[in-house]
Formats: sequence, C-alpha cells, structure tokens
Amino acid sequence: MDIHFQGIWRMDWGFGNPNKTAAFIALLMIAIWALPLIRRWLFWVALPIFTALGVCLMHTMSRGGFVAAFVGLGAVLWKLPRPWPRLHVRAVAVAVTIMLGGAVALQTTARFAQSYQDRSITNRIEIWKRAPQMIVDAPAGWGLGNAGNAYASWYQPISDGEEYRTLVNSHLTWLVEFGWPLRILYVFGWFAVFVVCYGGAAQSKAGYGIAFGLWLTFFVASAFSSVAEVPWLWGAPVIGLAAVLTTRFRNRIWPTRLAWVCGMGAALAILGTLYGIGSTGPARNLSVSNSGSICVGTRSPKLWVLVSPPFAFNTISANYPRNLREYCKDTANLPAIGFADSLAGLPNLTGCKLAVIGALPKEEWHALRDRVQSCEELLLIAPDVLPDELNLPSNILAKTSVAFGEFSSRPYISSWQSAGKHQQIEGVGDFFQCWPEIVFTSLK
Repeated sequence: MDIHFQGIWRMDWGFGNPNKTAAFIALLMIAIWALPLIRRWLFWVALPIFTALGVCLMHTMSRGGFVAAFVGLGAVLWKLPRPWPRLHVRAVAVAVTIMLGGAVALQTTARFAQSYQDRSITNRIEIWKRAPQMIVDAPAGWGLGNAGNAYASWYQPISDGEEYRTLVNSHLTWLVEFGWPLRILYVFGWFAVFVVCYGGAAQSKAGYGIAFGLWLTFFVASAFSSVAEVPWLWGAPVIGLAAVLTTRFRNRIWPTRLAWVCGMGAALAILGTLYGIGSTGPARNLSVSNSGSICVGTRSPKLWVLVSPPFAFNTISANYPRNLREYCKDTANLPAIGFADSLAGLPNLTGCKLAVIGALPKEEWHALRDRVQSCEELLLIAPDVLPDELNLPSNILAKTSVAFGEFSSRPYISSWQSAGKHQQIEGVGDFFQCWPEIVFTSLK
C-alpha cells in the first residue's frame, strides 16, 4: 500500500514501507564512500550517486532514516583523514544543497516541522516508555512475535485502540520478547561490534569509519522503527564488519583494554537503566512466568483462566486482557487472576477456581479432568466438546458450570442442557467480549 503525506507519495522503492526503504538508502549513502578508498578518483563517481540517494531519502520523508544517515555520515567524517581537499569540500556542499532543495520541494521539511504534533511520534513515545516495565515484568520474555500484542493487551492506554505488531523499535521489541540471557547477549553484542569497528587513535583509517558508520546508521534506524527484522538490511553492516575483522586479523591490531571496558560498561549501564526504570515506574502488578502464564495482582491468584490460542480466539479476541482492564476500569485495581495458554502453564489448582474459555486441543480436553480434581469450581465458556467426551467424574461435574451465548450456533448446547449445566448469556452469540463479567459472576 502506498503511503502519502499531504498528497505526496512517500518513496518506498516497492518495499511497501518508507521507513525500511529509508534505512536501506541511509546504509547505501554510507557504503558508497568505500569507492574512493579503492581509487581516489572514484570520489567523483560516488558523489553523484550519494546525492541521488540523498534526494531519494528526502522523498521517503522518514525522520528516522534522516537521523540515522546524519549520525552515520558524522562517524564517517570523523574518521576521514585531514586536511580535506578544498575541491571535495565544495563539491559536497553543492550536493548537500541539492538534497536540501529536494527536501523543500518534496515537502519533507513540512513533515519534519509537524513532528511536535504527529501521532506517529506521540504513539511511539507512549509505547517506548512502557517497554522497560514490559522487560522487567517478563524475565523470560514475552516470546518472539508477541511484543505488539502484549503491549496492546496489558500496557496500552484503554483510550487508545491502535493495534501493533511490534514496539516500533527493533531493539525494544527484541528486548521485550527475549529473556534476560538473550537480552544481555544482544546489548553486549551491539557494543562489541561498535568497539571492533571504531578502532582507535592507531586505527583512524577511513575504512574503519565506514564500517562504524554503517553499524551506527543501522542501530539508529532500528531505534526509530522495526527495520532490523528485514534480513537484507543486515548485508552492508555485516560486510563492513567482515572487512574490519579481516584487517585486524591480518595486522594483529585489536581494540585496547580501555576500549573494551568502556564499551562493555556502556552496555551494562543501558541494561541497568532499563531495569531501574522498569522497576520504579508505575505500580507493577503483572508478572510473566517461564511457562508463559501471566499473573495479575500482588497476591498469588486463586482464579485462573485458560485461553488456548488460536483455538479460543473465535470466542474472545487475541488481546482479551483489554476486556478485563475495561471491566475493572483501572489497571491498578485488577483483581488477583492468572492466565495460561495451555494446561502445562497452570499451577497446582488446589483451592483454585478455573475458567476455560472457548476451544482447546482435543488432547487437552482429555487431560483436563485429571488437572481439575482438586479445583474448587470449574467454568466452561462455549466449549467445543460434549459432556460425554469430556467424561468428568461426578464430583467434578457437580462443581462445573457451562456458559453459552443466547444466540449461539454451537451444536453442543442441548447436550449440556440435558446434563443440567447450561447457563445462557443474554445478548451474545459465540463471541464473548464480556467474558470478565461472566467469569467473576459465575465464580464468586
């Protein structure tokens, strides 16, 4: 789908996403300066290509791509040997003027000027400021691909209704989805690359600057949008790193101990800052276990809800926790309740109440009766199983209730009615947005 700003198409090179395209262009703008390292006269080949790429970058209207290119090019300039040829400086100044003219003509500057009132920025800030809490709440991580849904379900303000696949930031997305071992490895890995590519006073060659600029550009672009998930964007940075490592192995010149200490210290400081912000932010009443179960409240929950995706999502939405937060009005007032996506995620149910929402895999229906022996009460909401198939013992059946919607088309209703366990929920069919009310009313 094409994306426009005030009627002007935001260039995407056919990739369908201007931000990913901008990241790619920014990397190309850095990489093109490897040509003059091969032959000095190739500067005059690189410069027009660089200028054209700069105009294309302006046409994407991507603020993150622009900042990434600006930071990366700054690293390249820092590493360039001085003094710079005066003719080259004048030629670059002309190229920059052409880019700025393109930005004005394409209304890129108008989009940048609107940053203070742009919803894409305010939404990003709202998401990013909750990421540290999401990291601390889930020591084992939320699971790959679950960051956007976890945010929308548990952390997004109820007044907002946007759906997200990621946290609009590759770094925060993966830090939220990973557990602590991978989080530590991820952050330390980035700074290890920075240390290797930066070089030092003895390695101030332009080649190091290009490699460092590529990784810095990629890092910044990935902080503004979820672009690092695109495999081909890793190509230029990885090639730059390989070139630096080859040079270092060949010359046996490695970063100093001080460089490693500074780099690893910075990585540790970032991890500590994220943990500190996440631990001291808004009142935390959510924790995610290694098995994936989610506990709400400061006490051990005596009420558990079993929702097995994707089987149950025909009965409730994928971000069903929003319904709970809406029902309780305030996140801070959520009752002690636990959620599991499989029987394996449930704790010992002695003295607990259990609500099973929607469908389950057949093997879990068969195993359910063994897990609920010690359960105080059992509630089944729109189950896709017959009473005979479930084959509950009489002592468990006595403490079981089953809820179907008034307009339900499920074929199992009559059988549960015959078993005397059917309760009708008025005004709904087979989709239960009101599931919290049913659970708290039925399991008092």
